[in-house]
Amino acid sequence: MTESALDPSVFLDSSDFRAEPDEQLQQLRTRYIDLLRDTLTMALWDAADGNQLPIAQEGSAVDLRADGRDWPQLAHTMTGVARMKNLQFCVEDVLARGIPGDFIETGVWRGGSCIFMRGILAAYGVNDRRVWVADSFEGLPPPDPSKYPADAGDALYTYSQLAVSKEDVQQNFRRYGLLDDQVVFLKGFFRDTLPTAPISQLAIVRLDGDMYESTMDGLNNLYPKLSEGGYLIVDDYALPGCRQAVTDFRAAHGITDPMEVIDWTGVYWRKGADTLGDAAIEGSTLPERYENLIAEYHRLATENRLHSATIAGLQANYLTAAQQLEMLRSSRTLRYTAKLRDAYGAAKRTIRRSH
Repeated sequence: MTESALDPSVFLDSSDFRAEPDEQLQQLRTRYIDLLRDTLTMALWDAADGNQLPIAQEGSAVDLRADGRDWPQLAHTMTGVARMKNLQFCVEDVLARGIPGDFIETGVWRGGSCIFMRGILAAYGVNDRRVWVADSFEGLPPPDPSKYPADAGDALYTYSQLAVSKEDVQQNFRRYGLLDDQVVFLKGFFRDTLPTAPISQLAIVRLDGDMYESTMDGLNNLYPKLSEGGYLIVDDYALPGCRQAVTDFRAAHGITDPMEVIDWTGVYWRKGADTLGDAAIEGSTLPERYENLIAEYHRLATENRLHSATIAGLQANYLTAAQQLEMLRSSRTLRYTAKLRDAYGAAKRTIRRSH
């Protein structure tokens, strides 16, 4: 074996060599995909990179990262471990069932979910599908409440943390050795790029546009290209504008495929599942599970606000007490100094009289 040859023992323990070659390949594939996911999310380091979300959140760093409730300082995705696992399931399922089409994410931030999809394609040796990376790479658009009332008051466009350049995202792909001609970038706001994007067929559509307008742009332009049996994934269903867009689109097009909950904000459905008698997605339908999850989220958020207010009150009380203590110390010091001065003066006068 030459020095450049790959030694399987680096990845497999001795028990793995008793497996058949196909089983060994699957073990290597699984380990690579798991490692890629945990690296992209920095779950491998227990989310030690920190959180830049400008809102206090309840829970440990590991829990926040698992649920995708933080804005990581360094990780290449804020999707969260649960939604990344869902993305992996959807990708591997369409590959296993031969559902035709490319993959796309609209709203990619640092590119982590798209990198993950490209990595899974690489792990399975798939070279006839592309990953479309759609983003303005300049942050979110300002809301247009005259056209989209549900976006009124949305302030996400003001957060510079959400603007990641195309060059930075390309570099992130390059870091994982996954930037090639199977990755296609669509730069610009969705209303400008998606209507004319040269996409013929899709197997995975992942929407992460946050707003009503961005979500509806993705649905209107991409859902008709989604193959029967493909997956539509919504990252931001907990946000009112996004949720309203999904509700309006499904009602307008008579979509009855059951939506399934991923976590506190993510949902997905398989196109044609209702008419095809799909058994791949099991469990209860969306409404009860989602409403329970969102109610729990709001309960925790309320508790968090109360805790934050309590902490702020205690901090204010501490500051007031510290200031009062300092004033007291200063007052005592002044009185003590005055007493010393008086005593010194008296002693000095006594000495003078004695002479």
